[in-house]
Amino acid sequence: MSVNRPTERPFSRQVLAALSVNVERLSSTKEDLLANICVAYHCNILCLQETHRLPESNRPRVAGMNLAVERLHPNYGSAMFVKEGTILESTSSTEGIAILEVLTVEQDKIVVT
Repeated sequence: MSVNRPTERPFSRQVLAALSVNVERLSSTKEDLLANICVAYHCNILCLQETHRLPESNRPRVAGMNLAVERLHPNYGSAMFVKEGTILESTSSTEGIAILEVLTVEQDKIVVT
């Protein structure tokens, strides 16, 4: 499946593009689709909810993106990816709270939670 590329942005400088998706169980097909969307929209940060992953599951992969931080949970689960080549200052995730998930990445004075 291909994704239509949006028109060029009229900004004079680079902008931050973040995408948030409820994937309701991450699969390889969804990873491929997300990779195409990230390319089409020049995505810098990809936030995923409802990944439904266990510790023994394969790590999620989205071509062109690097997994920055992840919170595993069989019924919930979250993950944040950043564009390849991005230098992160820090990452963090919640631990020990079953129904609340908070993932954070900090990059060049920008914090996405």
